[in-house]
Amino acid sequence: MVIEEQVSGPVNNENTHNIPFSLRELGEIPEGFVPVFIVINRESMDHIANNGFRTQDNRGNARNQQAEELFQQSAQEHDMTVFDRTKCVFAYPRHPSRIGYGLGYEEDKHVIIEAYIDPKTALVANGDNFSEAATRLEYNKNVRSAKDYADSYWENAKPLEQYVQEGHAGQMDDYDDFTFPEVLIMDDIPTSRLKVNLDRPSPEDEQEDGVEIETAEDNN
Repeated sequence: MVIEEQVSGPVNNENTHNIPFSLRELGEIPEGFVPVFIVINRESMDHIANNGFRTQDNRGNARNQQAEELFQQSAQEHDMTVFDRTKCVFAYPRHPSRIGYGLGYEEDKHVIIEAYIDPKTALVANGDNFSEAATRLEYNKNVRSAKDYADSYWENAKPLEQYVQEGHAGQMDDYDDFTFPEVLIMDDIPTSRLKVNLDRPSPEDEQEDGVEIETAEDNN
């Protein structure tokens, strides 16, 4: 996954004209739905504009297949089998610039999609647990340590609705937030609930301690 470079200033009209029509404006958003953010490659934009986000398009990562199998085993042990990492749509719970994770973002290669989903059916977990587990399996062959990270992933995961209510907004001193929060969405997201996000945080915004949580009602 990637994170957007924190760049201030307006987006020019040429960029807007390059956006597929179905991703320019939101359709009718069900009451109570909240925004999440998905970073995609620019070459995938037409596919998303035609199909939305589909769980069947989750191809996973063959390199991390062992880790995924371990996490699925742990999910079964924690009664979390309704959430399958290999059959879901992944997202950020807030704008990528607010994640506070040192990942690169290239505007000429990536696009941020704002998607509205039901917070009652999505899960937020610490994606850093998966990265740590995958690293231990690949380089150290340490299954026991990797399993500990898998167990922590599911034990500490929480519904997106709860996560939003807790008000995590990317503050540096929010020690109750996940290191790398990721949202697991088990339903397809139609284009009517998608739009390209053109927001660029200003330097003043980046220095704020938090941001207001936006809901679907705010867009009606």
